[in-house]
Amino acid sequence: MAGADLFTQLINQYIAVFASYFGQLLEWGKWLFYHFSVIAIVWLCLWRAFDNQSIVETMPDFLKEFFLISFFYTIMINAPAWLSSIVDTANSMGQSLTHQQSDPASIIQQGLTIANLILAPVKNSGAANLSIGAMLIMAAYWATLGAFIAVGLNLAITLLATTFFVSLSGLCLAFGTFSATRNIARRTLEMVIGSSFKLLALYIVIYAGAAIFTELANYLPTDKVSTFDVYGWTIAIVLLFCLASYRLPKLVMQLFDGGLL
Repeated sequence: MAGADLFTQLINQYIAVFASYFGQLLEWGKWLFYHFSVIAIVWLCLWRAFDNQSIVETMPDFLKEFFLISFFYTIMINAPAWLSSIVDTANSMGQSLTHQQSDPASIIQQGLTIANLILAPVKNSGAANLSIGAMLIMAAYWATLGAFIAVGLNLAITLLATTFFVSLSGLCLAFGTFSATRNIARRTLEMVIGSSFKLLALYIVIYAGAAIFTELANYLPTDKVSTFDVYGWTIAIVLLFCLASYRLPKLVMQLFDGGLL
């Protein structure tokens, strides 16, 4: 389990490093926000003045810009509490629905266990019995190993992405002052919320799929290989698990692609 501990330690180190940068990025974001705000308000006033519009006529646009700037500023200074709470809520919802806490290392370890079970009876089977199905057995082995590693890495990257976007939000939200750059601030919020719900979807899909692998392990030969059908179905099951864990959370994340603000 040393490898699993090192893998978990690496993920935690990434998360700790990303989180440690939030304070500095927020200070830079505040500095940019103050300067951008002055430029944006002065530019708006000058633009309306040269349009020969009265103060009453320009007031709606001015108020709209003022409230948008205030909105992004409020989120920026409260980002550590507000945006982190979105990620924490997604984690809590996932644990409540699945009644367990999934982590990338345990998923990969489960894949290694099943992959080793696939190879276990090979040494007790004669060469004649394996000559036809050896390629199928090896395909099942690599498909299982690759699928579980891919799912574990997908979960790890999603966990890192949510922390990374929260840490980066303090700087990116400063671009909410200008209409031309406001899309950067919007996309930052969408990525935080989208990644959080992707994480929730991943927990559900992994829990729904992983439950079948305990039963699959009981069907794998433990002594000698007498039939190769089980290996074909093993390939189908693990590939479905991998595709569902990749596609379904990605579709959930696309719900928040450009549709929040």
